[in-house]
Amino acid sequence: MQEQCQPTYPKPTAQVAPFYDVLGPEITAKFLLRFGGAAMGYSKSPRADAMLSQTVGLELATALGHAAENLPVRVPLAKGWLCKYLFADGMSQAEIARTVRATDHSVKRFLNEGTSAIRRAPPRKENWG
Repeated sequence: MQEQCQPTYPKPTAQVAPFYDVLGPEITAKFLLRFGGAAMGYSKSPRADAMLSQTVGLELATALGHAAENLPVRVPLAKGWLCKYLFADGMSQAEIARTVRATDHSVKRFLNEGTSAIRRAPPRKENWG
């Protein structure tokens, strides 16, 4: 029986850490891809049909509301961290470039910036879009 390789996700940057602490790595990545670059308001009692609740779930949207004082008003783009996360999650560099709207050269640069080796998961078949 072949053992499945568990990815080693990148350490969150200072701008990503407040979200990462509440949401964890996978949902933080989805949250940043959906809301990165936009100003965001958080509620301690969000509506279930709100875009935030639909993206992260009602429980985590509520948790973000309670952590709002530690969160920036504008959600960071965090392209460098996202590139490293998506690469560790098994996405190809070309697909990462399309997902984060960056050039392949930028993705390579982000992946090579000051981090130790990232353990990759097997390629994923899921669509991040």
